[in-house]
Amino acid sequence: MIKTGKEINITDRAIADKQPNFIIALNHGVTPGSGLDDSYAYYLIPNIGKEGMKARVANLQKEITTVENTASAHAVYSAADKTWQYAFFKPGTISAGKTEVTSDDVALIMLRDNGDSWTLSASNPMPDGKKQRLTFRVSTPLAAGTYTYRTKGVYPLEGETVTVSPDKGGCKGGG
Repeated sequence: MIKTGKEINITDRAIADKQPNFIIALNHGVTPGSGLDDSYAYYLIPNIGKEGMKARVANLQKEITTVENTASAHAVYSAADKTWQYAFFKPGTISAGKTEVTSDDVALIMLRDNGDSWTLSASNPMPDGKKQRLTFRVSTPLAAGTYTYRTKGVYPLEGETVTVSPDKGGCKGGG
């Protein structure tokens, strides 16, 4: 599905620019690995023209590691950006770039090593209005504590609370 022009709902006109915008959505379903969908990977690469795409993709193939546990989880690690991304389609464990994550449920988890701190993003890609907690374990030690997040946008709101606690040599995150 591709949306452009008036089909895009601009939520914060103060930061909108005059550049054309678009949204691309791909429907992978909820059972990966059951057909042709287990034979490819794709990356969103902003601000690059058609002329530079081939060289950029060649560089990405050298610096990005993609790992698949076909029916349960996928992971991507970029050594250049020190960024990990994990997609869990059901509970499971997957390791990429020497960092293992175990999720107790369906989840999208991203980690970024900023040198002296970590950025963590976790979400429920299949919200049902009932699940109020995502629980997962990360093999990399994160700073223990309770963290709050304010949503951004036109009307900033109180967001989620995340608790990070030690768990058998790694760290456990939930929120």
